[in-house]
Amino acid sequence: MKRRKPALIAASVLFNLVLLEAGARWLEHGHYIKPAVREIPAPAASRFEIPASLSRFPELRPLVIPPGGLEVVEKSRFVFEDGLWLPPRSQRAEVEMFDRATQEVRRRVQVTTDAHGRRIPPWQSERMKTARRHLVFFGCSITWGYGVNDDQTYAALVSKDDPNLVSHNISAGGYGLGEVLLRAQRGESLEDLGPKEGIGVYAMFPGHLQRFFNSAYVVASWREGGVTMKEGPEGKFTAHGPARTAEPVWYWFSRLWNASSLTHLLNLDLPVITQARTRQFVRAIKALRDEYRQHTSPSNPFVVVILPYGFDERALRAALDHEQILFIDYSRYPLSTRLRGPETLPGENHPTPEAHQMLAAVIERDLDNYFNRAEKSN
Repeated sequence: MKRRKPALIAASVLFNLVLLEAGARWLEHGHYIKPAVREIPAPAASRFEIPASLSRFPELRPLVIPPGGLEVVEKSRFVFEDGLWLPPRSQRAEVEMFDRATQEVRRRVQVTTDAHGRRIPPWQSERMKTARRHLVFFGCSITWGYGVNDDQTYAALVSKDDPNLVSHNISAGGYGLGEVLLRAQRGESLEDLGPKEGIGVYAMFPGHLQRFFNSAYVVASWREGGVTMKEGPEGKFTAHGPARTAEPVWYWFSRLWNASSLTHLLNLDLPVITQARTRQFVRAIKALRDEYRQHTSPSNPFVVVILPYGFDERALRAALDHEQILFIDYSRYPLSTRLRGPETLPGENHPTPEAHQMLAAVIERDLDNYFNRAEKSN
């Protein structure tokens, strides 16, 4: 009997775990889990925060990702080169957005890239002849403009009405800080950035921290897993390939972890994003800033835009402040509380053209106001 007791306990634990997993899966796939919007404590003031004006839009509400995940996806055109997924170069294509379950095409969008895989609007080539300054945007699918046309992304709209301004969009779906930093280190994405004077912008939301550290949720979701970046002496970051090859044990553990509805129900992700990891993340932002300045001008401003996706950003703000990095914090003015609301594309959880217009308006105004005031004060 004594020998059988451990086996009975193990069987009981396993049985209960199976029951819990089955219950969690029923809740998840039955959409019985209703996301809640929680109050976020006010952060401490920062010397390096650019005053944001997004709160002037009364219709804005917190964005909540609906349960059940993405339903509409883009037929991928990205290519895997030397450990990194890259947008196609010098391509003009009509990309199909299709229903994951039925394979039905829901929408078609125009996607155009230049010789370096940067997404460009129709007016880019003419604007390059007149522009005196630039905006360089680094980011993920939100900045890339997933699901909207070339002329509808906020990165393009910011410069649309200013003949002296041109914007370069160095982003891609699924990217985090590791991917944009690696592209910058390789140099190609920053080639031919004319004119040399301008502002660099890294646009992020909380998921970028999870992507940078290849969290369990992220590794199983993004192709080969995110780029694995290791910090060396003096804040130097080196890429060690995608998680699938750089950290194979973690990659396969993460796939098992991510397959469990129970871990999603309990919102259990690993590793935990501590203050130390947040500070390391910001040091990588500093490395991105240095790469950008090396390819443009050492005096160019560099700004982190915290996109309006509603999260507790106090640790991030403190780390940005410590590294003296300018930022605009829109996280306290998020975009939508409604599941599949008008600010996100149905079934895709990415901004609509209208939401891109709102982002473009406030980013353009806040940057102009800040740097105009800075020039007058000098």
